Amino acid sequence: MLKEMFLAGLGAVSLTKDKLEEIAQELIKRGELTAEEKNNFINNALSSVNKQKQIIKDKAYENFQQLAKEANLVTRDEYNLLLERVAELESKINQSNIDNQNL
Repeated sequence: MLKEMFLAGLGAVSLTKDKLEEIAQELIKRGELTAEEKNNFINNALSSVNKQKQIIKDKAYENFQQLAKEANLVTRDEYNLLLERVAELESKINQSNIDNQNL
């Protein structure tokens, strides 16, 4: 699934403004696009490319999270929560030690 998604998005996200300029010029030559529509065409295409990049990035992140979960790896968020819990417990232990010394 990841491979198909990657290959499907690769063509779309590899489009650059220069390549879109070339495509627009070719469409103008064929009469499928007017010179006035050129900038709108390029902006729409670039917007679409950026959306596709974000979709691929989000999907890759989801797939990575799933793989990490299946491998029982700790995520960064889980690790940070554990650090917070350890700090909280250390604080309670230190406070308890201070309270016991004052008795």
